[in-house]
Amino acid sequence: MSKVDNYNERLLSRVDLNLLIALSVLLKEKNVSKAADALYLTQSAMSKTLKRLREVFNDELLFRSANKMHTTAKGEQLSKELPSLLDSLSNFIQSEKFDPATCDMSFSVSVPASMNHSILLPLLQTLAEQAPKIKVTELPALVDPYNMLENNDIDFAIHLADNPDPNFTVTPCGKYTLAVFAGINHPLTQKGKVNFDDCLEYNFIAMNHGDNPHTQITSPIHGIFKDPRYIDKLVFKSNQLLLITELLATTNSLYIGPEQLLKVSNLRKTIKPIYTFEVSDDNKLPTYLIEHKRVTNSLAHQWLKQKILEQFE
Repeated sequence: MSKVDNYNERLLSRVDLNLLIALSVLLKEKNVSKAADALYLTQSAMSKTLKRLREVFNDELLFRSANKMHTTAKGEQLSKELPSLLDSLSNFIQSEKFDPATCDMSFSVSVPASMNHSILLPLLQTLAEQAPKIKVTELPALVDPYNMLENNDIDFAIHLADNPDPNFTVTPCGKYTLAVFAGINHPLTQKGKVNFDDCLEYNFIAMNHGDNPHTQITSPIHGIFKDPRYIDKLVFKSNQLLLITELLATTNSLYIGPEQLLKVSNLRKTIKPIYTFEVSDDNKLPTYLIEHKRVTNSLAHQWLKQKILEQFE
């Protein structure tokens, strides 16, 4: 055995896994009482643990200023490195023998409202057959999902923009042709050939994708169509697809969305595309599946990722 190995073993013998877990919680909470509650320890026990951590790392890690705890530079560095380290240790200990039929893990996915039916419905049907114990929570699409991905608040984000940050893995899901949808009894469904000018005779409703003027991400409909006639006709925005489809069925309003919407069989009973935009990259809706690097080596996450991507095929 090399001297380096001997040195590493002596160094690591000073630290047990419980200390690292306690450190992770302390750095997140920046509060001894809250950290103690999270780990079901007494405040006294957590204070002793913090003292031990300060000895191990030869650093204060947390210090009090103006009745508030702050992290030292060393503590800040550890807070960034600990999540991936704990994930690696977890994978090492478990040796991650993944079986979808018995997996009972929980996952969270943020999905644009215009896609939740066409993506999540078939995904959940697949999970019911292949992985019935897996739990999935859907969250609304975010203008900036990256902090939540990094903080482990969500596992995956189906997003409308790419990200060059190397801490994230971005997988293109494809580009989808956009169409104008109407209720099945809309007057334009009786017209032979419909053009976009015909559609502009009617009011539009739109999906609210969380537009934010202070970011580069905007609703795709405003990024592609800047025709003031369309903007003048836009009378309602919602993040509820069910409400939008009900309005299409009961009014003469129109809606622009991905053709993939019709993958959901029950929607085909109430709405139909009356005009499809010319197929070009400018007229298509790009989508990406984004994950943080922390889940790259998780077999469970990668299995679910593959199932999500299959819904775009």
